[in-house]
Amino acid sequence: MTASFPTTVKSFTAVTDGVDYPEAVDINSLQEETAAVETYLLTSPSAARVTHSTTQSIANSTFQALTFDTETFDTDTMHSAGTNPTRLTAITAGKYVVTACAAFASNATGARIAALRLNGSQLNQQRISAVNGYETMIVLSDIYNLAANDYVEVFVFQDSGAALNVISASTSLAMCRMR
Repeated sequence: MTASFPTTVKSFTAVTDGVDYPEAVDINSLQEETAAVETYLLTSPSAARVTHSTTQSIANSTFQALTFDTETFDTDTMHSAGTNPTRLTAITAGKYVVTACAAFASNATGARIAALRLNGSQLNQQRISAVNGYETMIVLSDIYNLAANDYVEVFVFQDSGAALNVISASTSLAMCRMR
């Protein structure tokens, strides 16, 4: 007999009168269900976090995808620095927490925008005024239902009047499938 979890959850009849004894098949079935639950809960979820090892120059008044060449971790081959360095791709369908962080170099002029895109279409974005004397940092995070092979990217925009760097140490893209 094979476990039915996580598709269904079996119920077992409790011995209440002290006379009934469980049969071996019931004990084996209970052990299989318990093992299936343990495997489900203890298996690493699909997750990845990527960063960039150097600054990236962002042209004035242009949306530009951030590229990532460093994997902090990638448990499900969601990132390829060689093929699609701007993307994290869902290998397994499900609900994902997606978080992006973009840090622009200090410059007091204009606005900064960071946007999450799913398969090239915008999901959400945040716009803030530039900060002088400090990095201008934008953090986006939300939960999305992704199909297998859906991909997310982070695009940024700035209008300081000239090219402006996104700082590598503070810029990242991450996603993790929820259970």
